[in-house]
Amino acid sequence: MKRPLLVLAAAAAPLACAGPEPSSVPLPPAYSVVFLETGPATDLAPAEVQRASTGHQQNIRRLGEEGVLLIAGPFGEPRVDPRLRGLFVFDAPPEEALEATATDPAVQAGVFTMAVVPWRTEAPLRRVRELEKARLERGEEFTGRAYVLGTGTPVFQAFRAIGALSAQGVVPFHGQLGGERREELLFALVAETPDEARALLEAAPGGDEVTWNLSSWYATRYLADLAAPPAPAAGSGDAADTRP
Repeated sequence: MKRPLLVLAAAAAPLACAGPEPSSVPLPPAYSVVFLETGPATDLAPAEVQRASTGHQQNIRRLGEEGVLLIAGPFGEPRVDPRLRGLFVFDAPPEEALEATATDPAVQAGVFTMAVVPWRTEAPLRRVRELEKARLERGEEFTGRAYVLGTGTPVFQAFRAIGALSAQGVVPFHGQLGGERREELLFALVAETPDEARALLEAAPGGDEVTWNLSSWYATRYLADLAAPPAPAAGSGDAADTRP
C-alpha cells in the first residue's frame, strides 16, 4: 500500500506517575510518539515534492532497519485535525526521536513539521519491528491495513473503557501520553472507521463519559497481531476451554 508523506513538531516533559508510591510501581516501557503535520512549504514544484516524498520513504525504511523506528503510518479521512499527516513511534527518548525525524528530507524541505511526545505502553511494539524486519529479508512488499487511532480524556476513565475492549482483541496498543498531554490516553483500535470505533468505545464500561478523538489511520498489518486478548492465567477456570 502506498503511504502518503508524514509530519512532526515540539518536545514534551516526562510522564507523570500515578499512584501514592510511584517508585514502587514498575513503569511500562518508554517510547516517543511523533505527530506529523503539514509544514509551511505548500508551493514546492512537482519535482521537489517527488524528491521529498521519495526521500521520506527511504528515510522511514532506514530508521526501521536501524531499529529506532518501530511504527510509521499515515492518517486518512476522516481525521480530527486536517493538519495531521501521520504518526511515528520511536524506541528512543524524545530528543533522539526529534534528531532522527530531522533527517527526513520531507521535514528538511518544510513539507512537514514535527511534534514529539513521550509515551508509555505495555504493548510489545518491538515485536512489530521484528516482523517487519523479517518481511524485508524475505523481499516481500509492505502490506498495510486500516485502523482507528485515537485519544481519550480523562485518562483514567479512558483506561477503564479501553481495558474492557482489550479482552475483545481489538486494541493493538494503548498508553498514557506525557508532558502537556498527560491527561490523554493514546490508543489504536482494529476498526475500519471512526464511527465503528466510537460505537465500541461508548458501549464499553465508562466509555460514554470519555471524550474520544478518533481518526482513520493506516499501518502495518502486523500491528493487528498485538490485539489478541491475553491468554487465561494458569489455573483459571478458562484454562481448560479448548474452543478456538
